[in-house]
Amino acid sequence: MRTIRIPSLATLLLTSLVVFPSCVSNERYEAASTEVGNLDDALRKSKQQNESLRSENERLTNELELVRLDLERARNSGASEAEVAALRSQLDSLRSKFSNIDDGIKVRQVKGGTALSVEGRLLFEQGKDEITPRGAELLQKIADRIRTTNYMIRVEGHTDNQPVRATAAKYPMGNLQLAGSRSLKVAHFLIEKGGLTRERVSYAGYGAEKPVADNGTDEGRSQNRRVEIVVLDG
Repeated sequence: MRTIRIPSLATLLLTSLVVFPSCVSNERYEAASTEVGNLDDALRKSKQQNESLRSENERLTNELELVRLDLERARNSGASEAEVAALRSQLDSLRSKFSNIDDGIKVRQVKGGTALSVEGRLLFEQGKDEITPRGAELLQKIADRIRTTNYMIRVEGHTDNQPVRATAAKYPMGNLQLAGSRSLKVAHFLIEKGGLTRERVSYAGYGAEKPVADNGTDEGRSQNRRVEIVVLDG
């Protein structure tokens, strides 16, 4: 994806005006200020364009993954075209339901169902398992949409591969314990606050065992710290 960069002239312009005030007329100062404003506008527009390109790339990546998984399922299980179409319909329906909740939610096909992948930062503070007020609001929106379906739900906790340090005393078994505790808290919220019946909800913690991105980068680790609410097939 191409990123547009704006030269950082604004700082140079203003610095020169401050350092040599006696040499600069009001007209030149106003002209420089206008140039700074133009650069700020250009930078803002470039960021918006980059974000749009990033979102489009993510959408296409998800679509490609869906097609690949559908074909793999059909090949391995002998699924009919109607069954594959039903899976696609389920995914499209979920995407529609959750498209306006938060940018940090991704809908993707996984083994056994369709996952609502929620970035960990939206639900918890780093290294902790207490749901934040923002996280509670987000989970309530998710529960409101899931409650109208009849699907079974499995809540999965995932982490990056970095050791638990700040809260190591609370989680002596590390990421696996943290992931399990987070998934339990989310499952409990969906039942007690979200109105889902206990029979519909299960939970599991996987720690760092199922990464979706490269743990060698900050961005990758951020993507791996997540909770997935899996809507199970059938």
